[in-house]
Amino acid sequence: MNILEQFLNKISHKFSKGYPDMNNEQDILIIESELKKLGLFLEEDLDSTIKDLTSKDKKISKLQTFTDLATLTYQQYDLGDIKTVFPTPVSTIKDWRQYVEGSLSNKGREVENCIKNYAISKKVDSKEISKGRGEDVIIGGKTTEIKSMQDNKINTQLQTSFYTNDPNKFYIFVSNTSQKDINIRVVSSQLLFKAILGNDVSDEIEKTGESKVLLDQVTKGIETLDLKKFIMTSLLTGKTSEGSKSFYIGKDDKIRVRFIIRKALTEQPKKKKCDCGCDKCMDAPMLNESKQYSMPISENMRYHLDKQIAIHDNTFRPGSKAHVDLIHEARLLWKKGVIELQGEDKMLFENTDLGRFGVYEGEVVPLDLPLIEIETLTEAELEEEKKQPAIGKPKRGGSKKFYVYVKNPKTKKIKKVSFGMAGGGLRAKLNNSKARSAFSKRHNCPQKKDRTKASYWSCRLPRYAKLLGFKTTFSGYW
Repeated sequence: MNILEQFLNKISHKFSKGYPDMNNEQDILIIESELKKLGLFLEEDLDSTIKDLTSKDKKISKLQTFTDLATLTYQQYDLGDIKTVFPTPVSTIKDWRQYVEGSLSNKGREVENCIKNYAISKKVDSKEISKGRGEDVIIGGKTTEIKSMQDNKINTQLQTSFYTNDPNKFYIFVSNTSQKDINIRVVSSQLLFKAILGNDVSDEIEKTGESKVLLDQVTKGIETLDLKKFIMTSLLTGKTSEGSKSFYIGKDDKIRVRFIIRKALTEQPKKKKCDCGCDKCMDAPMLNESKQYSMPISENMRYHLDKQIAIHDNTFRPGSKAHVDLIHEARLLWKKGVIELQGEDKMLFENTDLGRFGVYEGEVVPLDLPLIEIETLTEAELEEEKKQPAIGKPKRGGSKKFYVYVKNPKTKKIKKVSFGMAGGGLRAKLNNSKARSAFSKRHNCPQKKDRTKASYWSCRLPRYAKLLGFKTTFSGYW
C-alpha cells in the first residue's frame, strides 16, 4: 500500500461512500482540508491562501497563522540548506542546550548559538553574526534573524530591523526556550512584510517601489504623537524630557517611537587627542540615543558615558567585579547598537572576546582580559603575613606576572594562559619607546597571532596596560 492509499484509507470514514468521489464538491473540500492539516496546499489554492493570510481581517499574532506562514514559505521560497537543517515547516530541536557552547550572556545568544551549532551538526555551513543588525545566523549562505520566546508563543517584537521585501531573508521563530525541546518555524521576510502591511500596501510597493497608502499612515501616526508639549516642558523647566508613544500602520502593526529631548550646547565640546595622533577620533564611547534597549543602562556606565571615559580606561580596580561587569555591559550595549565605540575600545571588542565569559575548571571567568597573578600563600606564610603585613603592596607571585583566560577556537575549550616573568624578565616600561621596539624585534611580535600562547599576550601587553591598572596604553606591540 503506497502513501496516498494509506492517507485515503485513514480519512475514508469522512466520506459518505467510504471513499472520495471526485465529482462531489463536498468530498473535494474534505480532501483539501485534510491536506492543509498536513501542511500541503494545492497549487491553485496557494495564491488565495496568501491573500487570506495577508488580508486585513486576518490577525497574524496566533501560533497557527505562523504555522501557515511557515508552510507557505516552504512551498513558495528557495530555502536552500535551511531545509536540510529544518526539513518541515514546524521542526523540533531535542535537548537544545546540548548545542550551546560555554556560558553566554543571555538566552537569546544561547538560542542563536544553538541554531548555528545544530546546523553544523547537520553538515551545513553556518556562522553567527556578532554585531549584525537584522542578521543573527547565516545558514548555508541564507540570512536568518532569530526571534525566541520562553513559552509556546511567537515573538514579533523588532528592535534592530524591520521585515523587508527580500525573498532571500528568513526569520526563525523559536518557541518554548524554557523547556528541554524547542520548536522552530522558518518564515520568509517577504511573506511577513506582506502579512504585516496588508495587501494594499504590499501590492502598491511591488508595482511602483513605494506606497502612498503607507506614507499616509505614517504621516497620520506622527501627527498623533504631539511632541510639542514635551519640547516646551524641556525649554521651560530646563530638564530633559524622555518618553515613548505609539501609532499603527498596515494591519494594526504597532510602531513605538522613543524620544529624548535635550537642549544642545551652543559650542561643540572639544575632542581630546587620541593615541593614534589623528586628532579626529576619540576613545570614549558615545550613546546612540536613537536606539532603544530593553535593559537599563547602569549608573557606572552612565558615569563613563557622561565623563567621556574609555571602557579600557575605566575607573574601577582591574579585575574587580565592577571592572569586569562594566566591560561585559559595554559589549552588550555595543552589540545592540546602543553605544558606539571608538579607537582602542572598538579594536579590542571587534578582534577579541573581551566582555564575554567562559567556564574554566567549573568557574565562570572573563575572556581575553589580562589579570595580575596574585601569589597564593601557604598557611605558615599567612600567619607570618598577619603578624607583619605588607601595607599597600599587592603581591605578584607564582611563575608568572599576568594571566588571561582565552577560548581555543578549535576545541572551544577555555584555557588559562600565564605570561610575563615574575622576576622582572618582562618589565612594564611602557613609556620607553626604545624598550618597546627592542622587545617587539627580539620576540618577533608581528608574527605572534595565536591568542592561546603566552607570546601573543606578552607582545600585546602595552595594548592592555590600562586594563591592568597602568597609566598608559599603546596600540600595537612592545
